[in-house]
Formats: sequence, structure tokens, C-alpha cells
Amino acid sequence: MIKTNEVFKYIGVIGVSLFYMILLIFAQLSFQTTVENEYAKLMIALGMGIFYPLLIYFLNQIYFKHINLNPPKLLKFNLSLIKNIMIGVLIGLLALYLSGLIFYFQTKDVANFFFKVIFDLVIFNILTAIGEEIIFRGTLLNFFVQKHNRYTGLIISSLLFAAIHLLNMLMGQEISLSFLLTLTLAGLFLGLIYLNFGLVSAIAAHYTWNLLHAGANFDEQNDHTVQIVLTLLCIGLFYRNWKNSNVKKMSADNNVKK
Repeated sequence: MIKTNEVFKYIGVIGVSLFYMILLIFAQLSFQTTVENEYAKLMIALGMGIFYPLLIYFLNQIYFKHINLNPPKLLKFNLSLIKNIMIGVLIGLLALYLSGLIFYFQTKDVANFFFKVIFDLVIFNILTAIGEEIIFRGTLLNFFVQKHNRYTGLIISSLLFAAIHLLNMLMGQEISLSFLLTLTLAGLFLGLIYLNFGLVSAIAAHYTWNLLHAGANFDEQNDHTVQIVLTLLCIGLFYRNWKNSNVKKMSADNNVKK
């Protein structure tokens, strides 16, 4: 039975994550709705893409210390960082090109293999990708992992990741059940990348998808292809994480017996 104090901690981490999300929304809206000069928007977006993660990092230092857990680590520029970025980029590209391949068989249009890079999104996506990954994977899922409830955290963080995008309706975007299902699968996909390879890889995959999918030639009315691809990749990543977890558990048990 979970103690009352522990229940408050589980409720608290969800509240903290939502608070960070509110800060992220204000960071995004503060310049997108009030600044008309496009160059100024880009510079502010770049500044926010650096400032916001640092702010959340220091807030997490305080929060996780208070609940006696480890916060997400500050990135160190080394070979491991480059390796994890490349893993995330490659997984993001794999998801995109598998989707493009299926769309190609449906449409016979070779344009599905080409992704246009929109320059503005190169900068605007920094804040979104880093901010959302720090919130949903670095804070929320990180908490559940340390509480040895990683798969419960995976589900909760994915559902909240999808639910928070309901706010897109405030900006005039139509939200469908199919869209929410796709976002939930995307949350599972990014969460499993986090569990397998870490936060940096999840950020890199998120950034790659956001950047290139916006310039894809996909039929936006057909979400089912993306859902199929994300489901297959989730199964593969889940199996890898489950297998590695069992290997570590067996290793730990053998060490105890010795």
C-alpha cells in the first residue's frame, strides 16, 4: 500500500510538470502574438530556447532535492552527447522515412521521400522540443523511473503529452480523436527513446520529427500510417528496454548471491 506521503509526491510531480508546461506556453506566446518583426521573433525564440531549459533545470534541482530524487543532468559537451544526439536524429529519421515509404506505396508519389526544411522552424522548434522533453520525460517520466514505476510513468506522461495539445484549439487548430491517438503514440515513442537512450536522444528525435514533418508531402488527413509506424517502433523500443531491464536485474541478483 502506498503511503499518503508518497501519494502526494505522485500528485506533486504531475502538478510541477503542468506548471512547467504553463511556463512553456507563456514563453511561446509571449513573442509569437506580440512581436511582428520576423527577425526579432527568431532571436527571441532562440533566446527562449536557451533560457527556458536552464530555468527548468535550476527549478528541478530544487524540486528533486526536496523529494530526495535525482534531477535531469545538465548536458556536458563530450562524445557521449554527440552519440546520443545522433541516435535520436537517426530514430526520428527512421520514423519519418518509414511513414514516407508507406505513403509512397499508397500514392506512388516519390515526393513522400523528400522533406523541405523551413528555416524558421530550425529555431522555433528548439524551444518546443527541448521544453516538452524536459517536462514530460526529464521531469515526469524521470520521477516514475526512480520510483520503479517506469511503465506507469510512460503511460501517464504520454497521456498528458497528448492532453496538453488540446490547448492548440485556442490557436484555431482542429483536434480529432485520431490526432490525440497519434500524439499519445508519439509520447510513448519519445518516452521509450528516453528509457533506452536518455533525454538527449529523446530531444533530438522530437526536434528532427517536428522540423522535417512540417515540410513533408504527407497527406495530413491520413493519420493511420503514422500511427502504424509509431506503434511498430514503440513495440521494438519497448522490447529492447524490457530485455535490458531483465538483463540488469539478473546481473544484480547474481551479484547478491555471490
